Amino acid sequence: MTTRNRETVLRDIARRQRPFTDFSLQYDDLHGLWGGIRIRVSGAGRYELLRQERGAPEASVESGAVPAADIRALVRLLVELEAWQQLTPDRAPLPDESRAKLTVQVGDTAVTIWEWYNELAGNGRIVRIRDRLLAASSQTPGAPTQF
Repeated sequence: MTTRNRETVLRDIARRQRPFTDFSLQYDDLHGLWGGIRIRVSGAGRYELLRQERGAPEASVESGAVPAADIRALVRLLVELEAWQQLTPDRAPLPDESRAKLTVQVGDTAVTIWEWYNELAGNGRIVRIRDRLLAASSQTPGAPTQF
C-alpha cells in the first residue's frame, strides 16, 4: 500500500466512509531495562495495555472496551499528524536510548513509525497519539471521553 493509499484509507475511516473493523493501532516503548508500555486498540473496540515497571518481575496487563467514537478520534489524530510518515532520521542510538514505535494497521497492511523516546515530548507527535490511547484505555463505562 502506498503512502497516498494509507492516507486515503485513514481519511475515509475518519469521515465514516469506510468501516474500521480491520483497523488497529499499537504504541510500544518497552525497554528491557527501563520498562515501559505497549498499548493496542483494535477497530473491533478493544484495547490491551501492557505496563512493565522498572525492575518488576512481570508486566501488568489490562484490557477493555473502547467506544467507536474514540477510535474515530484516534484515526482523525493519525490523519492530522500524518502518522504514516517517518520523520525522525535514522542514526545509531546513544547508550540506553530507545525508540517509541507506533504501528498503524489496516487489513494486511501495516506501517510503523518511530521517535527516540527521550524526544517524544519535544516532538509533540507520537506522544499525542500515546496519550490519546492511554485516555481511551482509562475510560470507565459510561464516562465521557477525554478526546
